[in-house]
Amino acid sequence: MNEFELKFEIPAQSLPKIVAAVHAKNAQLQLLQACYFDTEDAALAKNGLTLRMRKEGNEWVQTAKGLTSNALERLEHNVEVGSIQTNAIETKVSSLKTASNTLSSHMPSINVLRHGEEKIGKLLIKALKIKSNGLMSALIPIYETDVQRLKFTVKQAGSFIEIALDQGMVISGGRSAALCELEIELKHGAPEHAAALARTWCAKYGLWLSTINKSMKGQRLHDGLPLSQLKLKDLENKPKLKSDANGQQMVKAVFQSCLNQICANASEIASGNQSSEPIHELRVGIRRLRTAMRELSVLVDGINPAWEKPLIDAFRILGAQRDDDYLNHVIQPQMVTAGGPVLSIQPNVAKHLNASLAIRSKAFQDTLLCLIAYVNSRYLEGPSAIDADNVTNQVKENDKHKNVRKILANRLDKLHHKIIKEGKKFLTLTETQQHSVRKRFKRLRYLAEFSAPLLSTSSSEKKRTLAFIAALKPVQDALGFYNDELMALQTYRTLAAKDARAWFGAGWLSARRKSNAKKCQQEIDIFIKKTCQKNQSKLRTTTI
Repeated sequence: MNEFELKFEIPAQSLPKIVAAVHAKNAQLQLLQACYFDTEDAALAKNGLTLRMRKEGNEWVQTAKGLTSNALERLEHNVEVGSIQTNAIETKVSSLKTASNTLSSHMPSINVLRHGEEKIGKLLIKALKIKSNGLMSALIPIYETDVQRLKFTVKQAGSFIEIALDQGMVISGGRSAALCELEIELKHGAPEHAAALARTWCAKYGLWLSTINKSMKGQRLHDGLPLSQLKLKDLENKPKLKSDANGQQMVKAVFQSCLNQICANASEIASGNQSSEPIHELRVGIRRLRTAMRELSVLVDGINPAWEKPLIDAFRILGAQRDDDYLNHVIQPQMVTAGGPVLSIQPNVAKHLNASLAIRSKAFQDTLLCLIAYVNSRYLEGPSAIDADNVTNQVKENDKHKNVRKILANRLDKLHHKIIKEGKKFLTLTETQQHSVRKRFKRLRYLAEFSAPLLSTSSSEKKRTLAFIAALKPVQDALGFYNDELMALQTYRTLAAKDARAWFGAGWLSARRKSNAKKCQQEIDIFIKKTCQKNQSKLRTTTI
């Protein structure tokens, strides 16, 4: 079974209002105490799996969860194990004290094979390398949660959706941290209905979407990391597509891969992580999504142009913060090494806001939820998920876009042709025109990556496609470096108006500008030579 759930963090000033709103719905109180298990070497966590035993009132429930290609969906399987009064309950392992002492002294023993016949069970068995004789590494308690849940169910456009307010603690060893979350979980019906309900709650109470769930918070606490610190993980950012995918299937897969990257890193930034990695990754995710919205809009209907502005606004704020970080931690140390003065480059408050506040903004959060609703809508699921009355229209839509490969190839060819035309004269272009060339190279790369599964129907085509994408990287690296130093040059020139010492940096960067531009031209020329077929009047990408 797949669980579709939207989880939100709550600003402190909104909590009393939310508590009052939940009580007004005659919410049911539920006490939840859970212990999460893993091996000594974190075999489950490394594979995105969780295994817990939870006391729900007087009942014990064992649950296994795992990741899917959708960051907001989880594989989930629950097994009722027994009640507190059941004499057959086994004593839990004594090592539970390594997690905490908050649970009672008795609980059922954990047993992976309770999930054995399910998809999640097979993933557990694989991760734990369970032998046919049942031998496996020992499972030990890692962390616990102690939560008071207030929940109620609402009906939204024919779907049944549970809203739950969770307050409590996550505990590991001698460490603990507070939990305060609102969960909106689809129990039956359409995911877009859950997203629509979430938009209302977010707009009213200033909530922000978070993919940092209880198990992730517990694992970070166990590892001694701040709950807001991004831990390296393998995000599924590549669209999963078959070579015969139609337009709707492609858009769904591509948008979902972009949203996975955006939601994960936006969650980190909104929770307070201001480090360069999530800021960079979020900007990449937004840029990929904007490319998909622009280039793939010919394949489907319903992509709302209004979604782009909040994405652009957030992208610029993140970019301003990223530029300040680059100046202070990359350029300025180089200046000092070259004999320049030590300058304090302060953030331009008028130029950008705090990144966390930008991501928590109502406009950005509402756009995320609109995109989540769109990607998970029945329209993009295909004919089998549409009401019978709409099947005929859906089939017509599929037929309309049956030549997806041809459409993608033509768009790649058009973009590639324009890049070559402008790239050949890169050194003669203005800085604004050069920046446009850089942006087109990024669009070409993302579109090529999105299209690769459909255009690579044979081993030779796949090889050519991968070679084409690989040929883009050196150009992007050179253009990115050139752009970063141009930004730094402009900054030092501005600083020099108030602090004459900044002229050292302006001069140093000015002296490098010409060689940096030549490097860009060289890489562009190499790319053109590699990706253009010889002796043809029309330039075509090697992916076609």
